Amino acid sequence: MKMINKLFYIVFFLGIIQSCRKEGCTDPLAHNFDDSAKKDDGKCFYGIKDSLAAQFSFEFLDSNIVSLKVVSPRNDLDYFWDLDNGKTSNDSSVIGIYPFKGIKEVSLLVSNSQGFKSSSQQINITKDSIELLENPLLFFISGGATSKSWCVDSNSAGHIGVGPLSSTSPVWYSAQSNEKPGVGLYDDRYRFTLNNFLFDMNTNGLIYIHNTFQSQFPNSYQNLFDYSSPFVDPPTGKWNIDEDSVLTFSQGLHLGFYTGASEYKITKLNDDTLWVEYLQSNDQAAKWYGKFIAVQ
Repeated sequence: MKMINKLFYIVFFLGIIQSCRKEGCTDPLAHNFDDSAKKDDGKCFYGIKDSLAAQFSFEFLDSNIVSLKVVSPRNDLDYFWDLDNGKTSNDSSVIGIYPFKGIKEVSLLVSNSQGFKSSSQQINITKDSIELLENPLLFFISGGATSKSWCVDSNSAGHIGVGPLSSTSPVWYSAQSNEKPGVGLYDDRYRFTLNNFLFDMNTNGLIYIHNTFQSQFPNSYQNLFDYSSPFVDPPTGKWNIDEDSVLTFSQGLHLGFYTGASEYKITKLNDDTLWVEYLQSNDQAAKWYGKFIAVQ
């Protein structure tokens, strides 16, 4: 009997010692919090466990204006909206303005340092309301309710040019009229559609690239100093012009002579003329210049 009692106390005290040593997540804010743990094991998980974290609701404030809100907003999460109108937001609630009718695919990405969740909903805009457009440059570059195409203004001196970043003109090099025939530049067409901000490239299978990018285009060949490269036109992409007159593209799309840029500062734009400045992605000391004209 004494032996049994001794074994009981040994097991009892070993249990106490073990419970005092139990490791686990001791942070009540973590998903895997263990209230019986006495020592933190460094494995607390703070990922997004809430199934409603990425859920959002919407209501029409007008036929073309929509209010979107996260159902259960939290301060410990980051939000990213794609409103399918060329706009994004990082707030938990946002107003979407849609000048054109159609089905809009609005998506929400919710994240923290350990995970993310996403959701999307379709919103049906039933009529056009072009007067909601705020930036007149959007009309000039796209033709408004239709589409508009542009090409390099090969007849104009300086249709390609480059200078130092601090320059206001192409002081290092300025192409003369029709200086680059047959390189895969003058027959390219760039089409802008305002509805859904769609952008299409038609390069006829050949583009003209800066000589420092030839390794990224294995089949490129030298042609009038820089390189021509076979090219497969990408799928229809997106474009936008912000309040600073910066034209941006999605999916690595570009305008004119290729320097790795996807952002173009508009310096002149009217019904017939588009002038831009842009950088070279592998040489931030250079500023490039491009001139384009509208085509049918």
